[in-house]
Parts: sequence; C-alpha cells; structure tokens
Amino acid sequence: MHQQYTVEQIATLRSQISDLKVIVHPECPIEVVQASDSYGSTKKIIDEVAASPEGTKWAIGTDNNLVNRMIHTFPNHDIRSINASAFSCITMNRIRLAHLLWTLEEIEQGSTIQQITVDEATQIYSLKALDRMLAK
Repeated sequence: MHQQYTVEQIATLRSQISDLKVIVHPECPIEVVQASDSYGSTKKIIDEVAASPEGTKWAIGTDNNLVNRMIHTFPNHDIRSINASAFSCITMNRIRLAHLLWTLEEIEQGSTIQQITVDEATQIYSLKALDRMLAK
C-alpha cells in the first residue's frame, strides 16, 4: 500500500502549501523517502508529529486510516495524506490486542499457529526493513 505515494504528489503539495513537512513510512518507494523531510515507523511518524509545534503543516505517506486518526488526535496541526485517495490497508485494522495476546500465549506454550515461512532472501531483506523501521 505504501507504493501509492509519488514524488510528484509531494512536489504538488509543496508547491501549494508553504512550510509543509513531509514524513513517510520507509516502505514507500526510495524516491519518495528521499523527497521527504523525515521517514520512520508508524510510531516514529506519530511521535514526530506529536512533538512538533502547534500549527505545523504535515503531509504523511502511510496508511490513510492512520492519517485520519492523526487528524483527529492532533487538531492543532494541519495534517493531510500525501495521497488522500490512496487505498487503506484493510488487514492492519484487523490487528487486535486480544489476538496478539492469544498468539503470544500460544508461542509461550510451544504452539506455533498459522506460521508463515519465506525463503532465505526474503528473510534477509525483511529483517533489514524491520531493523530500519525499529531504528527510527
């Protein structure tokens, strides 16, 4: 879903809005990450906006459900999506604490449920992406 954001969208917003800060998720295309002021995990995006002065103007490149929640959470900021018509991630919103707890309890008891396996190359690149997200 992060592939829906483009450098052209950022350029258009920057031409329309002065003092715009752009922050994106690192899974966006590398050109989009490079054209942004900052990038990072979902937590990093939330934390950076929260720490910014009131009235800061933000364009955010991540799941629009999160962007919409941030608009309501930070009413004293001017927040928008880089692409307001981008598709939202339907599976991200299905994650619930109760399901996470159940999964962790199963692992603790030695039961691996619904395990997903991938080839070694995918593991290597996935771990690099996770490390970069967690480092921000």
